[in-house]
Amino acid sequence: AYWSLGDASGSATAADLSGSGDPGNYSARGVTYAVASPVEGATGRGITLDGVSGQVIASRAQPAPTVYSEAVWFKTTTTQGGSLTTYGDSVTGQNGSQDRQVWVTPTGQIDFGVYAGQTVTIQSPGSYNDGNWHFMVATQGPDGMHLYLGGRQVASGPTPQASSYTGYWQLGIAVNLGWPDRTT
Repeated sequence: AYWSLGDASGSATAADLSGSGDPGNYSARGVTYAVASPVEGATGRGITLDGVSGQVIASRAQPAPTVYSEAVWFKTTTTQGGSLTTYGDSVTGQNGSQDRQVWVTPTGQIDFGVYAGQTVTIQSPGSYNDGNWHFMVATQGPDGMHLYLGGRQVASGPTPQASSYTGYWQLGIAVNLGWPDRTT
């Protein structure tokens, strides 16, 4: 799915521009629409999620991918941390199982974590809670886990697998299931 998040104020769904037919569902609260964003150029628009109740969750459940990339533009000044992306088993974000997570730590570092029989995380050495826009891509496949920020690889690890279950891609808040350095 590709959600540009440039939808009109009050929209219930995030249009899927990829053609895969998997729009996202905006939460009823915690979303500010039509915020200036670099994604679609100088006049681009996006959303702000409040870090409390704001989220976007895929409308369709799908089997957990074994090879994938997740990408998001973000801007934050948090000193509490919070979720950027998650793959979880609940259409509401109240997940019983979740992994393939990317989150901001309280110190502004970016962590990418999976569950492969145990929690495995990789972390950016630098901090990204400076109030500037950053482009993040997290990938996993046969060659392991890779985390990119601003087009540069900043962390990697050898783990090629993650949990296998049916779930939903999610942006924004998610229930804390004990991941290190992670807050809801």
